[in-house]
Amino acid sequence: MKFAEIIEPLMHGKPITRASWDHELYIRYADLFEAFVMHADGESKTLQGLTLDPESMFADDWMWGEFHPVKDEITWTQTKS
Repeated sequence: MKFAEIIEPLMHGKPITRASWDHELYIRYADLFEAFVMHADGESKTLQGLTLDPESMFADDWMWGEFHPVKDEITWTQTKS
């Protein structure tokens, strides 16, 4: 998916990542903090904003995920643009 396709899921709190990233690294929007939160290696960091390099902006390997209701895992969705 292109970045433009994952903005809506991101703003609804869904986690996003890229296929080229380690799936332990993902970003989501947290309504509670009204901020983006980056999760990596079991730790989280609140971001002041979302900054992307040009490669990431134009990449087509973005994915969004669904949190499993019981297990502590994410099911990733990827479609071809």
